Amino acid sequence: MDVSDELDVPAVLLRPDGHVAWVGDDQQDLRDQLQKWFGREKPGR
Repeated sequence: MDVSDELDVPAVLLRPDGHVAWVGDDQQDLRDQLQKWFGREKPGR
């Protein structure tokens, strides 16, 4: 089963504590949220 069909959203970012941190399909907004929760990407990775 495709989970996105059941949730009826294109993508979801869950925090480690289980709360929803982001829902949507805007990839730049997702990148911003990923940096907020996990820190900036290290150079060379």
